Amino acid sequence: MKKASVLLLIIVSLLATSFAGICLPRARAATQPQVVLTTSGAGLMSGYTVTFTTGPAGDLTGNQGKVSIIFPTGTLLPATISPSSVHLNGLTPPAVQVVGQRVDVTVPVGVGVNAQVQVMFDVAAGIRNPSTPQSVALQVYTTSENSSVSSAMYQIVAVAHVTATVNPVNPDGLNGYYKTHPVVSIAIIGGSSAGLSVFYRINGGAETPYVSPIQVPDGNITVVYYARDILGNQENPNTLSFKVKTTLPQITILSPTEGSSGRVQNVTLTGRTEVGAILTVAGAAVPVSAQGEFQTQVTLKGGQQSIMLTAIDMAGNVGQAQLKVTLDTTPPALTITKPIMYSIVLTNVCEVSGKTEPGATVSVAGTAVSVNTDGTFSLNVMLKEGENLIEITATDAVGNQHKTAIPVTYKARTVIRLQVGNKTAMVNNVRKTLEAAPVIVGGTTMVPLRFISEAFGALVTWDPVFQIIDIELRGLPIRLQLGANYASVAGKKVILQGIPVNMKGTTMVPIRFIGEAFGAQVVWNAPTQGIDITYPKP
Repeated sequence: MKKASVLLLIIVSLLATSFAGICLPRARAATQPQVVLTTSGAGLMSGYTVTFTTGPAGDLTGNQGKVSIIFPTGTLLPATISPSSVHLNGLTPPAVQVVGQRVDVTVPVGVGVNAQVQVMFDVAAGIRNPSTPQSVALQVYTTSENSSVSSAMYQIVAVAHVTATVNPVNPDGLNGYYKTHPVVSIAIIGGSSAGLSVFYRINGGAETPYVSPIQVPDGNITVVYYARDILGNQENPNTLSFKVKTTLPQITILSPTEGSSGRVQNVTLTGRTEVGAILTVAGAAVPVSAQGEFQTQVTLKGGQQSIMLTAIDMAGNVGQAQLKVTLDTTPPALTITKPIMYSIVLTNVCEVSGKTEPGATVSVAGTAVSVNTDGTFSLNVMLKEGENLIEITATDAVGNQHKTAIPVTYKARTVIRLQVGNKTAMVNNVRKTLEAAPVIVGGTTMVPLRFISEAFGALVTWDPVFQIIDIELRGLPIRLQLGANYASVAGKKVILQGIPVNMKGTTMVPIRFIGEAFGAQVVWNAPTQGIDITYPKP
């Protein structure tokens, strides 16, 4: 026993001699970290800035050394954190790893001893504060100084929450649309933070303080609203989405034009409306193209009428348009005052006059005629000898036509001038030579029958056996016989004032017979013994 004690003493002495001059390890710990949050609201996403100073053994090798931060229980960490959302001393770390409540950040460059280290986690890192108000601290250590150091306490505070009500509660249109502007009212419902303010944004626009209910404008609208206290603690944004369309679909009618008239019963109606609208024309559905264009056939009734067009957009708004058109199939009135139908005219110029409806056009014998504002018109028409059919057409503004034809007979007037004892005659101022000059026999003036008949256009036939003269003047048969004191005119016996005689081969008849049988005007000029014969009689 005594030997064992001596042996143990010798061993201890040797060990003491062996470790003589060897120093014990220094403390491996950084300074107490300071923590700054972008928002200290309970349950909110927040950015974290953790600042500390390495100790005397705290040098870290670039791309190898790590800073480890242990977040307090209740802090929610994402499964992964992108290095782009973390900065260590202003640089992006090469790697960030999440292990439970710990986040390991690899230093991008070397860190010396007694050097300040600042690790910043952006809000985008996805770290969410504990859900209840409390005082908490996190812990930090490094691969060089692996004794964890608790940070100073930091506060997680209650954050106010807001709620919104919408009026009307549900969309009042079709397909989830509001046809009226919905109104959003926002109220604070909880939280104890001081100096609260409520803000909102519309479609990602500028932040606007909420002071009164919000009238939501037309369009696909997103309203984001939230509360924030004077310390900057802000609740997670709340979102409301709306589809609002309060404007009525417009209808533009391209054809026919408003107030127009036409004589075609089936017309093509074309126009434009809102893309996606449901369109009816006169109660019938009409397809609308992807460009908002439409076309349909409409059957018109007589007279003026209104065609109703209705468009219903995707929200259920109803737009209407009305088209007034007139179906006019009535020909314009046409009255001819001159000439009288079947009249006989003695000049080759005939006045055609009449009246039609104002605004109509008139053509007479193919020639356009100027129509006065009251509808009256007049035109002189050249006639050919004999029967003429004068066609008159009145056309109204829509193309309806009224046609008529007036038959007129033009009888050319012939004037023969004779003088007793003179073989020279004038026929319509053309000099002619007679076979026998007019003579006075027993107080009766005798004139050459054949010359006068043929000058009037009659056909004269001579029967030498019975000495009969047949004359046909425009359908009128006349028969005389030399030595007989009577003649036949259209089958009726006519007593002659004088007896037809043959003077040197020329049949001479009483001048009165010319006037009565031929229907000519005979004027006797006693001083000059001149004779003017006009056929037909004026």
